[in-house]
This record gives sequence, structure tokens and C-alpha cells, in this order.
Amino acid sequence: MRYYETLYILNPNFEQEKNDDIVKEVGEQISKSSQVINHRLWGKKRLAYSIELHKYGTYMLLQFETDEVKGLEDFDNFMKLNKSILRFQTVRLSVKPEVFVEEIVEDADAKEENKIPIVEELEKESKPITPEKQSEEKQSSDNETKNDESKEKPDEKPDEESIIEETS
Repeated sequence: MRYYETLYILNPNFEQEKNDDIVKEVGEQISKSSQVINHRLWGKKRLAYSIELHKYGTYMLLQFETDEVKGLEDFDNFMKLNKSILRFQTVRLSVKPEVFVEEIVEDADAKEENKIPIVEELEKESKPITPEKQSEEKQSSDNETKNDESKEKPDEKPDEESIIEETS
């Protein structure tokens, strides 16, 4: 089996329903000759340069496996002719990609319950910094840099007094 990855960019002005229809259509097309491993949304991101007067694009990642080169050519032609897809690129992967599992929290109350302990822990750990503490930290960091500068560097030659003390 050969593993491939296709990254394609959709028009950012499409609504979620239209994006879902395009993703479904792309998935059906690739499923004719291949087995889909992952097909997921990367999100709306700014483009490096304008494509068809769009500054942003909705990025989609498709990972699949196939043995048929003919099916890959058909998929490539389908992607070229699809007007909803601004750009795409398919590359061959050397190893099988891991299956992406998205964690979904079912209700908003559970999300809030999960967030509260973390925030409370962070608040317990963090202590307010007073101006006195800031000046103490600055002094200690200044002392550390002075101590580092005063240490002898291995590349420097020792002075004559230290040589005399070592020989005595």
C-alpha cells in the first residue's frame, strides 16, 4: 500500500453547509479508488499570497491509502476541475499516518466543570508580584550575572599570582 496526503484550500466565504458538501464530495471521489484514513478541517488561515482575490482560505487535510495509480490520476483531475477548491497538493508519505481522533465534549456544562479546577489550581500556584519582590528578583539576577562574569573562563590564561601560589 502507498500512503498519500492531500492538503486543499476551500473558498473562505462558503458557509459551513457548503463546506460540508464539498468535503463529502471529495471524500466520495477518493473513496472510489482508495481508503480514507483521515479527513479533517485544519481551519481558516491567512494565505501567503492572494488566490482569486482571497486573503484567507479554509484548509482541509485528507490522508488516504491506495495501490491504484489510475484512481489517483482521476482524483487529481477531479480536484483540478472543482471550482470550489482554490488550491491543492498531494504528496506521497513514507509511513502510514496515525488515525486522528477528535475529542468531543458533549455539553457545555461539562466543559465549564473541567475548566474550573484548572483555573483554581493556577490561581493557587500564582502569587501576586509586589514591587518589593520585583526589586529583589532584579537584584538577585544582577548578582548572578556579576558572579558569572567574575568566574575564570577556561580559554583565558591564569595570572602570575595564581601560578606562583600553585607552585608553592
